[in-house]
Amino acid sequence: MSLIINADGEYLTGTGGAFATAGATQVTMAICVKRDSGTSTYQSYCAAAGDLTISYGAIGLAHNGGSVDCFIYPSGTEYRVDPSVNSNSTAWQWLIFTYEKDVASKVYTALVGGSVNSGTDGGVPNVTFNNALDEIRIGLGAFVQAGWFCRAKLTHCAFWNTTLSPAQISDLVSGGAGGISKNPQAIANSNLTFYAPLTSDATVTIGGISLSATGTLTYDGADNPNVEAYGGG
Repeated sequence: MSLIINADGEYLTGTGGAFATAGATQVTMAICVKRDSGTSTYQSYCAAAGDLTISYGAIGLAHNGGSVDCFIYPSGTEYRVDPSVNSNSTAWQWLIFTYEKDVASKVYTALVGGSVNSGTDGGVPNVTFNNALDEIRIGLGAFVQAGWFCRAKLTHCAFWNTTLSPAQISDLVSGGAGGISKNPQAIANSNLTFYAPLTSDATVTIGGISLSATGTLTYDGADNPNVEAYGGG
């Protein structure tokens, strides 16, 4: 199953202490997305921040003008990466963003079960997060851009307090049995601080965060990105 967001006002929010604390030096955020149109623009899939009404101290996965536009504001300066590859596909695809202090931020995109493509930001942030990433929003605007509703199916939103390696990301995308994706819980589990399957109950998460719905959420039981069951393989 997958969560359907139809750009008509439904989204999820949650607050809690399970995300990276202030001063974090490494984070990874991922979500599996199926766009309803290859030309839909200005869509925000998920974001985490200490305060979702501002941009500083935040991380987000979105589309901006039709291409992947993943961004992070660790402490007053934006670092943005657009790998473009697969960005306008309407197949299930992973968007994965890694941040590490003193290392250029990276975005990885991959169709489920496919090869991984990456893009790297030209800047090298030498700062830590200036606040805790203790709020999350799924399906609504990127921080102050409240109109950025998406039109997509979403599932498997995950957050780690470490930088996943390229090998771990490849494993997440296609390391399951038969080349399908692995469950995020099977990747760096001790560092997995938030995970919402978004497949049956919007309030079910790993990490002690209760997600609250705005609007009427619907699910598609017939359309699933075929991620390996946790513990399988």
